Amino acid sequence: VWTPISNQQAPEPRGGHTAVWTGTEMVIWGGISQNSYLDTGGKYSPSTNVWTPISNQQAPEPRGGHTVVWTGTEMIIWGGTNQNGYLNTGGRYNPLTDRWSEITTREAIIGKLLHGAIWTGQHMTVWGGFNDNNTPINTGGRYDPSVNKWVPVSIKEAPVARGGHTVVWTGIEMIIWGGTNQNGYLNTGGKYDPSTDKWAPISVKDAPMARFGHTSIWTEKYMIVWGGTDDKIPLNTGGKYDPSTDKWAPISVKDAPMARFGHTSIWTEKYMIVWGGYGRNGVSLRGGGKYDSSTDRWTPLSDMTIPSGQVLHTAIWTDTQMIVWGGTSGKNLINTGNKYTPICE
Repeated sequence: VWTPISNQQAPEPRGGHTAVWTGTEMVIWGGISQNSYLDTGGKYSPSTNVWTPISNQQAPEPRGGHTVVWTGTEMIIWGGTNQNGYLNTGGRYNPLTDRWSEITTREAIIGKLLHGAIWTGQHMTVWGGFNDNNTPINTGGRYDPSVNKWVPVSIKEAPVARGGHTVVWTGIEMIIWGGTNQNGYLNTGGKYDPSTDKWAPISVKDAPMARFGHTSIWTEKYMIVWGGTDDKIPLNTGGKYDPSTDKWAPISVKDAPMARFGHTSIWTEKYMIVWGGYGRNGVSLRGGGKYDSSTDRWTPLSDMTIPSGQVLHTAIWTDTQMIVWGGTSGKNLINTGNKYTPICE
């Protein structure tokens, strides 16, 4: 169920990059090489197993730790960091024309790292993170690519400032949860409705313990949070949050993957698949698991024929396969990847 993908003409080895799925191709961009920040990338077609370089003409300045959204026609990248500090710049890439377009910085939110970003169908909404002084913030902005304009997000009743939180889009609301600020790790969050520009708090009753370095996915009914660290040890616990009832429920730990943080998670329409990450003492982990929310059951992933554990990698879902690419096993950055096809019972 694991198949290596070609690395012929693949982008150079890197970590801290981003990846999106366009419907036919995986597009990766940016990140950090062994010696520098990058402004390069590539397009990978799983149907042909072929890589194609993407233009870096008019591309944003090199960076890592940025966020990315896919609009249906363009990849929008935003924020991140490089040798010049935290960035409040970005760019839009059209894979059909292989062209970049600039994003205005007028009225844009301040430069940030460890923020969250989602696509609502009309706007890229960015919220939270750390500014250049490593101060957590609770501000955000909505970017409309059709008019190349930013609009601020309300701070009235917004969650407390934080970075390293997760965000999901429900089709109606953006939900943020977890992360860290100057007071420690958090198990709080909020729901933001862009149609009204209003925030609402989410319940902390039965919520998972405070954490950072976790992942969140949206199942069309629940936000599922899993993994992370409480600043002492990695976690293999999580929870399901139903925004319609504002209630949390724990998820099973039986057969769950080894505790970890800095991993990736994707949603297949049936399973949440967890892969890679850091375990105890910062050891990179090999393997993962798939979680069925309808049965509250974990199944380990096969780890045969796959490379060593990966961190700082990316993972996307193609509608039939998870593609994992790049990152490091703890020593050297790589430019290889694998396709994983889950067996659906």
